[in-house]
Amino acid sequence: MTALPTSVEKYSRSRLFTETTTPLNFQKNHATRPGVWGRLVVETGGMGFAWAEGGEWALTEGDSVTIPPETPHRVTLTGPVSFYVEFYR
Repeated sequence: MTALPTSVEKYSRSRLFTETTTPLNFQKNHATRPGVWGRLVVETGGMGFAWAEGGEWALTEGDSVTIPPETPHRVTLTGPVSFYVEFYR
């Protein structure tokens, strides 16, 4: 997986999402804006994460994934989970 560049700074964080509050758009391919990096962090439980171009991972408590700008991806809800997304530029 990709690491965050050292040149970016965190500027925002989403609220905490669960299996019942995750927006439907997160479960479809979507991407961050130009120049915006994301970092999805799983607080509890587990979920799936996939790149639109292929490759899927099971994430569990404590896992995170770095999302490069404009890179289509989606999440899969597999059971109880809580997670948030940090945004960097």
